[in-house]
Amino acid sequence: MKTIKIMALLLVLSLGASFLGVVPFSSSDISKLTIVELLCFADAAQGVAVTTEDGMTATGASVSDALRLLKAAAPGKLLLGTVDHITVCGVAPRASELLACGLRPAAKVYRAPTSLNPEAAAEYFRNHDGGVSLGELAEGSEPPLLSCINGRPYSEGNP
Repeated sequence: MKTIKIMALLLVLSLGASFLGVVPFSSSDISKLTIVELLCFADAAQGVAVTTEDGMTATGASVSDALRLLKAAAPGKLLLGTVDHITVCGVAPRASELLACGLRPAAKVYRAPTSLNPEAAAEYFRNHDGGVSLGELAEGSEPPLLSCINGRPYSEGNP
């Protein structure tokens, strides 16, 4: 009998909370969301620079710092959970550091000898498979090296 009373009380409380708008969900205006498919990391004098396929750039002392500044500078809410591809030029951030920033373990990682044009790289990645996932990188796999020919990235063995 006591458990029925507790269950009834919980039901009444949850219904009351939903009527008052106190629920654990929040709504977002879709026009204020910034979806990111590609992040390009490169060494910078101040630490780490990160650029998106849309040309948004931020530089911070660390990867997490650069991503925090990128989120702050973005118009609306920046969605890092949508990142499909990551390029790294220079000293590569640790996979654990990238995962701790909320990037998906399935995101593909590539090394680049020089900075790539993010827009051209995003176009290339939409049309080509390849790369090592961030999860595989965390397990010790090596990401493929990209080359750039006429401003367009290429993965060795995958033109």
